[in-house]
Amino acid sequence: MLNGRSGLLPEARRQEAELGGGGVVGGGDATVASVPALAGYVSLGAAVLLGRSIGQALRAATLALHAVRAAFRPSEDHPWAPGDEWHAATLRFLAGDEPALRWYARLGRLSASPGGTMALAKMTRDVGVRHVLPAVCAPTLVLDSRDDPVVPGTAGRHIAERTPGAKVVELPGRDHLPWIGDTELVIAEMRELLTGGRHEVEIDRVLATILFVDIVGSTARAAALGDTRWRTLLDAFYGAARSEIHRFRGHQTKTTGDGLLATFDGPARAIRCADAIRQASRALGLDVRAGLHTGECEVRGDDVRGIAVHICARVADQAAGGEILVSSTVRDLVAGSGIAFEPRGTPTLKGVPGEWQVFSARV
Repeated sequence: MLNGRSGLLPEARRQEAELGGGGVVGGGDATVASVPALAGYVSLGAAVLLGRSIGQALRAATLALHAVRAAFRPSEDHPWAPGDEWHAATLRFLAGDEPALRWYARLGRLSASPGGTMALAKMTRDVGVRHVLPAVCAPTLVLDSRDDPVVPGTAGRHIAERTPGAKVVELPGRDHLPWIGDTELVIAEMRELLTGGRHEVEIDRVLATILFVDIVGSTARAAALGDTRWRTLLDAFYGAARSEIHRFRGHQTKTTGDGLLATFDGPARAIRCADAIRQASRALGLDVRAGLHTGECEVRGDDVRGIAVHICARVADQAAGGEILVSSTVRDLVAGSGIAFEPRGTPTLKGVPGEWQVFSARV
């Protein structure tokens, strides 16, 4: 992904100047003008462009568009151009997800300077390709999320209706970014566009003990330390946690911004690993809480999904700072291990049917 002129290689920048932006149909945005120049620099024969929240078209072999508009200025026949609340709407789909908001904010800071961002915003305000859509001859896929708060689906359908042979697919949910939400569906649609066929991912199900670890009070701590010191502390936490997970023969599948998820083939080792992470965190001045559940999971690559993962996350939500909370399934499986448990009631786990007994583990 190229971000303005700063993303060009020197030779590609020179070639772009010689081309005079000829690779762009409508608009002079350097982000897209970079593509034909860079393609020549690395000897690419054809380009497959994945566009997100942009309004340009170019001489590409294939176009896949996600959450796009055909223009950035509103008009009577195109009212979907962004208004004054565009930036607020861009962040609204992340509301309530503090790790995602921090990630998005860091992405913005690393992508461009404030001045560069303003210059790009002013430049793209005048970009519009509605008049050239009927001339697009590349196979085109338009993807829109049904409840996207940033770009309404009608904007994508407007493009598809005016682009010969374009296919429009409405995705479920409200995710504005293609790498959030049902990414498998996005990949399946793009694979069909590029290869002509769909390849369903084979789902592998395994029985595993899932561990969620979460840093207590991470937002307040990050605000008190500042970004640099907080990142240093967070890196130390993840390093210590990975060491303990490896020691107890577990597998870390993901981090969550201020926590992590790991899987184990034995529940007793998972509990002891949680205790070791808790002790290592205390040495760093951090307070953590943990939740564990054992059940069948769907394995997709290095990630795990399914109702068992959701149950584990909800059990972790019930834990107090410094506590290791487990489901009754885990408690029953480790009978005779020497691990003690104290009942913590039968709370209703959000989104999970029925009541679940949970227990505090003492190693």
